[in-house]
Amino acid sequence: MKIINLKDYYTYYTDDMFIEIPDELANVFKDFDKAEAAYERKKYRTKLITLLTVAMELSTTSRLFLSRSMRFTNVS
Repeated sequence: MKIINLKDYYTYYTDDMFIEIPDELANVFKDFDKAEAAYERKKYRTKLITLLTVAMELSTTSRLFLSRSMRFTNVS
């Protein structure tokens, strides 16, 4: 049997409330926490990769646009 604090798992508990739960249920809570943390990391990394990809595409596009506009500019 393990003791958990319900305040850590449920937002509507404003004060500490400790209860004793079976080991199997404690493992379910632990597995859920791990899966949720993995999902948050994946979400963060996906946003970061998307942001970097867009930044690289904008950089390439702007360089291409600048090189084309410089060709047609009459520099005297």
